[in-house]
Amino acid sequence: MNYKIIWDSDVILDLLLLRTKDNPYIFEIEKYVLNYKIPIYISSSQLSNIKITLSERLKNSNINVNDILKKFVETHNVSVLKTPSYIDIDKWYSDFDIEDELIRLTGETFDLYVLTRDEKFL
Repeated sequence: MNYKIIWDSDVILDLLLLRTKDNPYIFEIEKYVLNYKIPIYISSSQLSNIKITLSERLKNSNINVNDILKKFVETHNVSVLKTPSYIDIDKWYSDFDIEDELIRLTGETFDLYVLTRDEKFL
């Protein structure tokens, strides 16, 4: 089966931060993805937020964020997709999550499903 899934930032952070309380299935998902060499697609719009959030959460530790990200990319089949260069300007000043919208647009552009645990995003 050809899985075409873009991962929401929260799901990636669940894995990187070992947040099993928030996402008890993340290690099962990871095991399946690794066993079947399923690609993990990420929108380029997510990269900054993932790195910033990871840095904030680990700022009081001796853990190097860049090392975590490098290992993640080296051990998983990660592909970064270009975020579409368009967005409905009316959404900019409305009450919505711009990162979710950019992930959704990337998924739509590349015909991908979105893996998320964010019920508002669903």
